[in-house]
Amino acid sequence: MDPIIYPEHLDMLWTDFFATGNEESIRKIISKLSDLNSTDPFAVAAAGSAQWSLTNLSFGHEKVLNVCIQESETSDSGTKAALDQILDSVNRRKALKN
Repeated sequence: MDPIIYPEHLDMLWTDFFATGNEESIRKIISKLSDLNSTDPFAVAAAGSAQWSLTNLSFGHEKVLNVCIQESETSDSGTKAALDQILDSVNRRKALKN
């Protein structure tokens, strides 16, 4: 699969996931989180979009949430920190909803 360069690539991956249920698309999106601290503004913008979409879709979609949890357990420290932040945000939103 091609690298994620622009936020539009995220849309293609989400489309693939929702059309096929392919969890690899979610994992590919998660891999972009490693660019949150990049010096390349395009990489940071795409990584920020990945973070935002993973947070929002984890809140409403159990499969997305479960992949984020699984990846948090095996990711490098930078990606794990971003995923843990996403999971904390989802947990706070769920607590407020209840």
